[in-house]
Amino acid sequence: MLGKRKFCHGAHLTPVSYSTMETKRKPNLTTDEVNQVIADLIDKSSIVNGERRLAPGAVTDSAIKFKISRNQVYKLWQSAMKKRKDTGTYYLSPRKKGKVGRPTFYDREWAESAVEQIDPKARTCFRDLSEALGVSTTTAWKMARVDNILQPHSAAVKPILTEEHKLFRLMYAANRIIQRNNDYVYRPCYNEIHVDEKWFDIQPCTQRLYLTNKEIEENKIKAKAQHKSHITKVMFLTAVARPRFNNNGECTFDGKIGMWPFVEKLPAKRNSKNRPKGTLETKNVSVTKDRYREYLINKVLPAIYARFPCDRVGRGEKQPVLIQQDNPYSHIKKDDPEWVEACAQHRHFAVQLIEQPANSPDTNVLDLGLFRALQSQAWKLKRGKTIDNLIENVQKTWDAYDASSLNRIWLTHQSILDEILLNDGGNDYDIPHINKGGLERMGQLPESILVSDRALELARRVRDI
Repeated sequence: MLGKRKFCHGAHLTPVSYSTMETKRKPNLTTDEVNQVIADLIDKSSIVNGERRLAPGAVTDSAIKFKISRNQVYKLWQSAMKKRKDTGTYYLSPRKKGKVGRPTFYDREWAESAVEQIDPKARTCFRDLSEALGVSTTTAWKMARVDNILQPHSAAVKPILTEEHKLFRLMYAANRIIQRNNDYVYRPCYNEIHVDEKWFDIQPCTQRLYLTNKEIEENKIKAKAQHKSHITKVMFLTAVARPRFNNNGECTFDGKIGMWPFVEKLPAKRNSKNRPKGTLETKNVSVTKDRYREYLINKVLPAIYARFPCDRVGRGEKQPVLIQQDNPYSHIKKDDPEWVEACAQHRHFAVQLIEQPANSPDTNVLDLGLFRALQSQAWKLKRGKTIDNLIENVQKTWDAYDASSLNRIWLTHQSILDEILLNDGGNDYDIPHINKGGLERMGQLPESILVSDRALELARRVRDI
């Protein structure tokens, strides 16, 4: 319980509840900062009976303004009053001179060079790092957390690319460069649809949570399964295009063609405590070439015809639509007879299959960010135990996914094309950040990204531009 506050005469300031203040770490203030605090307190004080007194709430207001603790503000005020009484001035200077505190037991340059000479596999944790450096675990921890000599880094496994793979990646990126006015940009790809499959799990194997000490002691948060391989999961086939917006920024097409689970309803073969024999149950099915063809013809094509915007083309011409897929053995080829026959029956669309470069999930919009976003959002919903519950949760996240977020992933795809060219078709790069969210809030999000000069120079080696 808080003690009583002392009030004095003078201009009344609006009191602020102590509970609204954040707990502040005591910083080492500079001379200018100290005297700014004193000046602010003087402005909030008045002379009463020949003595200068603070107005109610002055200490709290200054603590919030300068982001320091009330105790530190009050001590500065007392020191200033004593200094005024002794010397006639309020001017204060910090008592700490030069370097203070416990001395550092290592040189920064030595630490950096010593760490760089250690095998990266031998510095996966502070214990291994301290043993390799010959220092204590606490010193290794201070190098990372206090002195910022070391930074945590996660290295994801990337596909191995052959020279042939790199060449196809270069051609894939170079063929998407177009000239607009006097600039070279990447094609906006409004006529493309990306298709891919992914397993969605009903719960994660591991999940990071923030718990109170009481929750940890009581072990309230539990996640159990018979085995990791027994976690309920379903494979979905997903198709997306690039969203479209009008001149007012309103979405006219959200880009979501469809999302279909590879499941079927089968009667239960025997009685169970959960259901009697013969009850229809949802079961996963294997994705073979015939089933994949069936889903493309009977689900993806009708969804494209129903949802994809039909642009005006010349008389007698069909609007071209490209479906990009990856190339496992279970996928059909672009000249598959049944597929070609199904596509030829529509009057307005000329749908064609194209393949993304091998070992290149970074060239597919779904793998770039959409699948991960849908999976993480599905885990936040109320979890059930059956395949039907999982399908329902995934469908909810799919319906709620924002078209603006999907549009930003398509722009990320364009920035990946630039990185492919800059790395001679390789994948040794991080996904670039171009502040798409900030540009979108300011209404300056571009439709296409400019091709960098170096990338354009490299693209000319594989294509005449």
